[in-house]
Amino acid sequence: MDWIKKNTAFVASCAVALVAIAASAYYLFVQMGKYEEVGTRLDGVVGRVNGFVQKRPHPGHGDVDNIAVVRQDIARLDDFKSELTKTFKSTPLGEETEQAFKSELAAIMAYIEKEGGRTGLTVPTNFNLSFTAQKVGFRFASNSLGPLTMQLADLREITRILVDARVNSIEAYRRVAVSSDDSGEWAVPNEYITNLKIATNDFTGAIIHPYEVVFRCFSGELGNVLEGISHSPYSLILKTIGVEPAEVRGLKPAIRSSRSLYEGMPGFGGVPSMYGTDPSGGPGARYGGRDDGGMSARYGGGAGGARGDTGMTSRYGGGAGASRTRTPVPAVTTTVPLMPTREAPRPTGPETLLKDEPLRVTLGFAVVRMPETSAPQSSTN
Repeated sequence: MDWIKKNTAFVASCAVALVAIAASAYYLFVQMGKYEEVGTRLDGVVGRVNGFVQKRPHPGHGDVDNIAVVRQDIARLDDFKSELTKTFKSTPLGEETEQAFKSELAAIMAYIEKEGGRTGLTVPTNFNLSFTAQKVGFRFASNSLGPLTMQLADLREITRILVDARVNSIEAYRRVAVSSDDSGEWAVPNEYITNLKIATNDFTGAIIHPYEVVFRCFSGELGNVLEGISHSPYSLILKTIGVEPAEVRGLKPAIRSSRSLYEGMPGFGGVPSMYGTDPSGGPGARYGGRDDGGMSARYGGGAGGARGDTGMTSRYGGGAGASRTRTPVPAVTTTVPLMPTREAPRPTGPETLLKDEPLRVTLGFAVVRMPETSAPQSSTN
């Protein structure tokens, strides 16, 4: 103790030195761990560089710099994505709220009803643009408003095209189910496409929504629909088209044959008339004739019209033994000049080769939506 008291400064310096040595050892241990970690990473980088060197094409040396070329290609791809976003313009979205969705759906239905009264467009009862489950339900399933809003915006544009084309009737809209509500108790199975799915492009991030539309029209209106799709400012791609004959409600053939005009009238085709049934349509069967003894049996005269029987002669006298003679009447021959026949004028206008008939059309769409921010708005008034 006396020695420590006499050498206090020395003891303090030794204690400081020991603490410094311990700290140095700890620091050295930590740095050695980091050194080993950096060494491992360096070995990995060296391995990748060696792999690049051994690959073909070579990363380049001297005037050849393939890495710079790759960077240029990446920049070109980014420019292509920007141009692609401008080309495939997406339909404008509305607000992603339940109230806004139902208001937009009601606005589209009011638009169809208004234009239907003007153009004669009809839709089935309880037609809800394939959103029956959302219209009837009280609450939407979680995380479903985004996809539903996209689909409603796409069908709004399709509806505008059909209305502008003046189709006769819209039969059905079909889309891909995107919500648990689409398989719930209020869902209508005929409103959904089951053989297709929504696809996302890995490179561009574009979302592709498939749709199916069934409507009835004539060939002229179908041409207007196809023209409206091609002129739409949005990215509507026609994938499939199916056409079959159909009867349009409220329309009847404008021309009937002459026989159909008289069918059902009394005395035609075996229909009873006020004078009886005339299945043959000939006057001989109704009033009799020389071939069947009709007139002869009623007024006299033999078969074949001979006057040697007891028909007319027994009533008015004469007969086979009568001395009554007839003065022959000379035959008169008249020559009628033949008139030159004139051929009926042939029509010079266009000849109708195809009779327009009502059609039932099924169109398959793919609507491309690029990953961009769209201002909430509505284009249906």
